[in-house]
Amino acid sequence: MQAKAVADSRASAEATKAVEKARAEAARIAALQARADEKSAKARAEVDAKASQEAAKAAEKAALEAARAQERARIVSERASHAQAKVDARLAVEAAKAAKVKAEMDAHQAAVKAREDAELARVQAKIDAEAARKDTIAKVENLIQETKIKSEADKIVNEAVRNAEAEFQARAEANRPVYYGPELEPPGIGYLHQLMAMTDTLAAPSQIAEELAFVAMEHLECDAVAIMIPDGDAWATASGIGIGIGLKDIRYRLGEEHWFVREVLGREEVAILDDTKTMQNELSGVPLANWPFLVGLPMPRANSILVAARTGAPFEGDVMGVFYEGIEDYVNELAETLETRDVAREIHARRRRR
Repeated sequence: MQAKAVADSRASAEATKAVEKARAEAARIAALQARADEKSAKARAEVDAKASQEAAKAAEKAALEAARAQERARIVSERASHAQAKVDARLAVEAAKAAKVKAEMDAHQAAVKAREDAELARVQAKIDAEAARKDTIAKVENLIQETKIKSEADKIVNEAVRNAEAEFQARAEANRPVYYGPELEPPGIGYLHQLMAMTDTLAAPSQIAEELAFVAMEHLECDAVAIMIPDGDAWATASGIGIGIGLKDIRYRLGEEHWFVREVLGREEVAILDDTKTMQNELSGVPLANWPFLVGLPMPRANSILVAARTGAPFEGDVMGVFYEGIEDYVNELAETLETRDVAREIHARRRRR
C-alpha cells in the first residue's frame, strides 16, 4: 500500500512535473510565438516604413521630376516666346523693308510720271508755241500784205496829191500876173509841201494799230486784241492779234449808233464785260465778241477803240489807268496818222470831183 502510495506519489509528482514541463513548454512556445509575432510585426513595420519611405522618396522624386518638367516647359515656353518675338521682329523688319521698297517704288513711279507729264507738257507747250508762232507768222504776213496794200493806196493818194499840186501850180502860173513875188504863191501850196514831207515819215494806221496791239498783249495779259479806227461814218478793225481765222474780224464795221461805240466812245469810259454770252445782241459785229471776257478802252485822242479779250479771268479796272499812261505816245501817233489819212482822202476826193 505504501509502495502504491509511493508510486502514486511519484506518478503524481511525475504528472505534476509533466504538467509544469508542459506548461513551461507552452510558455516557451508562447514566448517563441510572441517573439516570432514581434519579429514579424517589426519586420512588417520595417517593411511598411521602408515602403512608406520608398513611397515618400518616389513621391519626392515624382514631385522633383514634375518640377523639373515644369521648369523645362517654362524654359521651352520662354524660348518659344523669344523665338516668336524674334520671328515677329524679323517679320516687322521685313514688312518695314517691303513698305520702304514699295514707298520708294511709288515715289519713283510718281517721279517718272511727273517727268513724263512735264515732258508731255513741255512737248505740248512747244507744239502750242509752234502753232502760235505759225499763227503769228501768218497774221504778220497778212498784216504785211495789208500794209503793202495800204502803202500802195498811200502811194496812189500821194501821186494824186502831187498831180493836184502840179495842176494847181500850172493853173497858178497860167493865171499869174507879170510881176513876181512870194505873195503870189497860191494858198495851200506850202502846206501841201509840208504834208508831203510829213507823210513820208508816218506809218500806215494799220502799222501803228499793230504796235499798239502788241503793247496791249504785254501789259494787259490778254489773249487777243483788236484796234478799231474811224473810217468815214463807221469804225473798222485796222489790225489786231488773235482776231479770227482769215482776219474775218477785219470786215466788221460799226456805225456811230452801235451800242458798243456809244458805250465806249460816247461815254469815254472803259467798258468791262464779264458775261459776253448774255450780250450777243449788243455785241453783234464787235470783233472778239465770242470771247468770254471782253474790255473796250476808248482812245478819244484818236477817236478809236481798243478791244481786248481773255479766256481765264475778267479784266481789272485799276490796271487800265496804268495802261493808258503807257500807250499815250502810240495813241498820239495813231491820231496824227489818221489825220494825215483824212487830209489825203479829202485831197483825193476833190481831185476826183474836178
